[in-house]
This record gives sequence, structure tokens and C-alpha cells, in this order.
Amino acid sequence: MSLGNHLRGLREQTGLTQRDVARRMGCADSTVSMIETDTREPRLKMLRRYCDAIGARVYIGFPTKEAP
Repeated sequence: MSLGNHLRGLREQTGLTQRDVARRMGCADSTVSMIETDTREPRLKMLRRYCDAIGARVYIGFPTKEAP
């Protein structure tokens, strides 16, 4: 699942529209659309604003290498 699809699913679970999220983020509706369709890959700052707008948190994890 792509980042945009995942974000769209989270937004839909909250019952918010793209316009609602855009207003909360202070950006254009088209920005939210581009993020959710993977047309635009958001920088971390924009991703945090999106998640704040839908009441979600950003977690970044890095895979660890198993010891031989």
C-alpha cells in the first residue's frame, strides 16, 4: 500500500473530506489530493501537518539488521 493510499484511508476513517484537511493544514485542496494520489511526495513537515489535521501521529521506523 502506498503512502497516499494509507493517508487517504486514515482520513476517510475520520469522516473528513479533502477540503476539511486542506483547511486544517492551511493549504490548497489540490495539495491534499496530490498527496493522496501519490502525485506529490510530501516532505516530513507537510506529512506532519497532514497527520495533525486528521488526528494521527507520524512514526518513523528503520529496519534493523539481525545479528549473524
